[in-house]
Amino acid sequence: MNKMSEKVDTNFQQAMQGVKRLTGINRTPIVKQTLFMRHKANRHKSASTQDINLAPWEQLNSADRVRAHCTVSFQHNSVTTKQLTRLRRGDFSTPCVIDLHGLTEAKAEAQLTQWLLRCRHKSPRYALIIHGKGLGSTTDDPVLKNFVNWWLRNQPRILAFSSALPADGGTGAVYALLAGVS
Repeated sequence: MNKMSEKVDTNFQQAMQGVKRLTGINRTPIVKQTLFMRHKANRHKSASTQDINLAPWEQLNSADRVRAHCTVSFQHNSVTTKQLTRLRRGDFSTPCVIDLHGLTEAKAEAQLTQWLLRCRHKSPRYALIIHGKGLGSTTDDPVLKNFVNWWLRNQPRILAFSSALPADGGTGAVYALLAGVS
């Protein structure tokens, strides 16, 4: 070990003096939102190894996945009935629109992350995310639709979302209600 590593190790040991390990607590690991493409490179591995490399949305039970023509929705408990009704009706205009057609999960995640940051600076309350229905997907499940459904649910800035009206993409798009800028 070099001197810097030894110093860090010593500082850590000093900071941990008197700290006791918690026992008897059901600890669930937090899934960090990272790029999800690594599972596709590992499709050739055995089933037991493959499950570890699946994207979080792919680990959902088949009953929790959505199909091409299914509607999706999510609502945080702080969202009022009036806000949710307005969202579902598409009764708003917004400069915040993103189209993810044809992107891989990794590119979609990068685009969504940047898009959400740009939306934050524009301060809109509503947004439109077009993900497509996945009719051209090579899998049984629409990949981007399931990914977007999972990703939005795990974003603290997203208070609610609902499948769009047919004029805005229907089940191939969602309206989203964004939290205000703090």
